[in-house]
Amino acid sequence: MLLNKKQSRRNFLKMAAMGGISGIIPLPLKFAFASTLSSTSKLFVNLSLDGGPDFRHLLVPPYDSSSDSYAYNFWKYRASSHNINNPDDTNALKSRYENNYTTVSLGDTQFGVLNKCGWLIKQINNGNVAILNNTVLSTNRDHSHSIIIQESAQTSASSHDLERSGWGGRLAQQANKNLVSLSQNVRLFCNGQHISAPLKHDNSRVIDMSDSRKASLQEFDLTTADNNTDPYRIYWDDAKMKRMLKSYYSAKANEIDSSSPYYPIIQNEQILRKFGQSIDNRLKNYTEPSRLKALYDYDFSSENLNNASFGQQIRNLYDAILCQDVLNMGIASLDYGGWDSHKRTPSWIEGKLQDLFGSGQGFYSLYKELELVAPDILDKMIILVSGEFGRQLASNGSNGTDHGTGNSMLLIGNSVKGGVYGDMFPLSELGGNNNDPQYTFAQSGSDIKGLTSMQQVYAQISNWLSPTSANLVVPNWNSSIMEKGVDLNLLLSS
Repeated sequence: MLLNKKQSRRNFLKMAAMGGISGIIPLPLKFAFASTLSSTSKLFVNLSLDGGPDFRHLLVPPYDSSSDSYAYNFWKYRASSHNINNPDDTNALKSRYENNYTTVSLGDTQFGVLNKCGWLIKQINNGNVAILNNTVLSTNRDHSHSIIIQESAQTSASSHDLERSGWGGRLAQQANKNLVSLSQNVRLFCNGQHISAPLKHDNSRVIDMSDSRKASLQEFDLTTADNNTDPYRIYWDDAKMKRMLKSYYSAKANEIDSSSPYYPIIQNEQILRKFGQSIDNRLKNYTEPSRLKALYDYDFSSENLNNASFGQQIRNLYDAILCQDVLNMGIASLDYGGWDSHKRTPSWIEGKLQDLFGSGQGFYSLYKELELVAPDILDKMIILVSGEFGRQLASNGSNGTDHGTGNSMLLIGNSVKGGVYGDMFPLSELGGNNNDPQYTFAQSGSDIKGLTSMQQVYAQISNWLSPTSANLVVPNWNSSIMEKGVDLNLLLSS
């Protein structure tokens, strides 16, 4: 049920004439056309950070001047990625940490979080963030191929397997919920599983809502129409066309025989129209919050996020939550690109991190508005933040970090048992006896070692949203790798 609201009316008619939309909405699938917000249900929000986010820049060890400590070596070998050209300038390294990071303690682990991420710091301190360290999503360093592996949760996927199902789409099917895509493009993550063709997909549970305030087929309304002060506005061509098409399809719905090849087209138009009207009617009760509009709207350009598209996705998510029952939404998909920080890491990614986690920015603003209108959802919503791979241990010669393997994943929400899962700063990275030099600071091109498979994390999320679904959503997850001493069984509360 891929509903693309960017489609023009002319294209809709063209597709209808060819029978091209007969499969957009399976007729047995129903929506709740209620006008008031009903109780909320569990919601999994997946945020993909394309490009390989450097979470070792977000989460760092507090500076330590002792030359045999992990922290000393971390800051020495990463000095360049903090725009410090002399790795032996201890004063500069110490000042960089003290001026730009806030120290946090979780259990036995003490670490610093980038000051620009004030909302995340608060959530960590409130016990609502699981930091899943040394996770591995893809073992190669190719962006497009790694994204396919990440979103399908299948390490066997080739670089051309764009038609595969995604683990989010498979989870939606198992949970008997819809997956709402809030980004500009529907990602592979959203693809449902095709029953008879494993290498193809079925999008009958996907709703494309890249602009939640334009989710319906257009109808003429003088009170909201452009230039509505013109008394002749109702006679303009587009106004007449909107009224004519609505009347035409409405009349045909009562006339056309169910055996006609055009019957599915007419029925789809009626379902689309009622669906859109239901979304519009619900959102009429909720004026778009200025706090959210400021994240992306051109009229508030001085307040926009660095990535205004992500700001609109946050607004879309807010609206989708208000319509969660209408949408039958169990999963939401968002994305934010541009994390390939080969050079000038602070200027390249810190603004993006602030967009996500800063006070007054993306998730902060979403939570503040939901507290006012739908506070129950905050106890039922979890957010997974991850990229397709990590960055290397040491900075390169361009004040950045190159593609690596292991990384951290962040799982956020009131239902999350917050804490550190996996060694955040493994002493093995210092080298020495019995330590693989491929995963040490001193060897150029070294990776963070991947010790916990993404499948282990995905399985926990799957069972949280739809109990006992993990084996079908993430086959063979039980046999995938897990870091010694890590237990994810209590990661999420029911």
